[in-house]
Amino acid sequence: MAGTYVSKVAFADGRVGTPIDQTDPGNDAGGSIEVFVNASDGQARSDYIHRMLKQLGPIAGTEYHYLSGPVLVRVTGDLQPIAAKDYETAVADLA
Repeated sequence: MAGTYVSKVAFADGRVGTPIDQTDPGNDAGGSIEVFVNASDGQARSDYIHRMLKQLGPIAGTEYHYLSGPVLVRVTGDLQPIAAKDYETAVADLA
């Protein structure tokens, strides 16, 4: 299905201080990396998540998105912007 990732992994960031929920690994502990067939599918997913976060407001929480081609890195909004910048730099290095 278009726009669906073909691979995903969740990761923990010690600066968040939350363990990964093994039953439902999301972005709460740090973030996730989603890989798509192509860059346009990754962009579509990122756009969709941004729309849902905006529509749901504070209930949905916040997160940072960093996209490099078919790779979307989603980072919990619980990290301070300076900490999230580390992920932005790492993703930019993928390009």
